[in-house]
Parts: sequence; C-alpha cells; structure tokens
Amino acid sequence: MIILRSYGLAVLRSSRLTVLRSSRLTVLRSSPTVLRSYALAVFILMTTMLSCDYIHFDKGAKPEEPYAARVYDQYLYLSELQNQLPEDMSVEDSLYWTRNYINLWVQEQLFLYQAVHNLSDKEQDFTPQLEAYKNSLLLYAYENRLIVQNLDTLISNTEIQQYYQEHIDDFVLNRNTVKTLYVGIWADSTKIIKDFKKIIAKTPLSLSDMEIFCEDFVVPISYFDTTEWFYFDDILNIIPLQTDNPELWLKYNRSKEFSDENYWYYLLITDYRLKDAYSPLELEQERIRKTILVRRKETLLKDIKRNIFDDAQKNGTFEMF
Repeated sequence: MIILRSYGLAVLRSSRLTVLRSSRLTVLRSSPTVLRSYALAVFILMTTMLSCDYIHFDKGAKPEEPYAARVYDQYLYLSELQNQLPEDMSVEDSLYWTRNYINLWVQEQLFLYQAVHNLSDKEQDFTPQLEAYKNSLLLYAYENRLIVQNLDTLISNTEIQQYYQEHIDDFVLNRNTVKTLYVGIWADSTKIIKDFKKIIAKTPLSLSDMEIFCEDFVVPISYFDTTEWFYFDDILNIIPLQTDNPELWLKYNRSKEFSDENYWYYLLITDYRLKDAYSPLELEQERIRKTILVRRKETLLKDIKRNIFDDAQKNGTFEMF
C-alpha cells in the first residue's frame, strides 16, 4: 500500500511492503513498479500543492496508528481508507478518490460537531427511532429465516398454467413479440450466401441444416431456437430491418432477405403476437413463478403470526384492555 497525505491528498496501492518512519516522512518500500507510482504521486503533490504535510501517527487511543485527517478528537485512520479504497485503480485515480474521500469526511465531521454542540439533549435523543429500526431489522431477519425453513419453492407447470388462465387480463402485451430465427453473413461472402440460399429454398425448411452450415462457415450472426419468444424491437436491434409499421410488417411477412454494407441478412418469423394481445404463457412463466412465490411468502408469514398470536392468547402471555 502506498499512502501519501497532503491536505487531504493521498495515494493508496495494494502491495506487501515495509514501513520506515521518520519524524516528518513515512517511506514505503515495495516493488519497483509501486515505487515508481509513489514517486509519481510525490511529484504531483510537490508540483501542485503550496504546502505539504505527511502521514501523522496518533499517540492517543490507538498508539502508533497512522491517520490521514483529524477533526477535533475524531481521526480518519489510514486503515479505514485502505478498506474503503476500490481495487484496480491507477495511481492517479487513487489520488483523486482519496483526496475526495478525505475532504468529504472532514466536512461531515465538522458539520457533525456543529450539530452536536447546537442541538439540545432532547433533540439528540433518537432512542425511539433506533429502537424501532432495530426491531424492524430483527423482524426482517426472523422472517427470512422462517421463509428459508418453511417455504415450499417448488411450483408446477400446472400451477403456472392455472394462474395464467385465472389472471389472463394481467398479461396484455405492450410490445410486439415473435418467435424467430435469423442469420447474418458477411456481405462480400457471395459464395457462402449463395450456398445458404439453397438451404432455405428447400421444402420443408431444415433448421438443423441451417445450423450446421453456419457452424461450418463460422457465420458471425445466427440464432435458431424457435421455441423462445422475444420482443420484436429487440430483434430489430440485431437484424436492422427497416419498417415504419412493425405490426403491419408482421401481419404480411414471414421472412425477409436484405443487405447492408456489412452483412447479408435472413430473418424468419415462425410465430408472433401483436401488442395489446394476450402475452404468451412462455414469456410470462418466470413472472408468474415469482408472483406465486411472493404470495406464498405472504400467506406463510400471515399463518405463522396468527399461530403465534393464538398460542400466546391461550397461554395468557399478553393482555389487551
């Protein structure tokens, strides 16, 4: 780690090192690469700051603990900076990040000092809020444990199908959806394009022949799983078909061959649903699964709380007036 302080400026780098300390300067031994970074940091600081101060060592509550900043009796220790510093940062980025972190810490501590000395004891008493927050955390932790221990997370396809049918009006599309396959071949590969056209001209169309062909010739763009639903505009981000009216195009087209300056494209639509129609079950399965789980959680917790209440009432654990 390299740490250098100058009125809130610092650089921290990860490394195994030895710390040599003098009355005004802390020297950190490390690899040549880290030392070069350290030298760069020193150069930046020497040439950009009017005055300079180095690492301090607190001899109070934490003897020999180096710190980067102090506000009254509050210290920002270098160990805290090390824990907060993001990894894989350049020397320059570390310098910038640490300077900002220290400056913000100092501002916060100064403002906090003012708050403590200007608010009355009553205004500083947050006991009820802290107790309420603690209780909410305890309840949240216990609810999670109960869910992990008791919740049935297995959801059958029959249950998903039933939920879909009972709540069909909740599954109206706001985007066009399609089942599709597509291919993109380099525009200047005329022989490959010609051979591929022979495959798609066959009846019936062989998806396996298309897929094998694209694998053999390492075609850069291809997708052949026609069981999956996709939003049509997402497909158009991959296959740049130009259409002013996607709904009309889907109604009257099933396939399209076209080119741009980079690729020759083949797009085949095997099924589609237009927006405002009911969404396909396959597209909504995961959403339904999550909804069922949420409802199960709510029912489970409600039942557990009711059982706890009923048992406590029988045992006379509480009184209500």
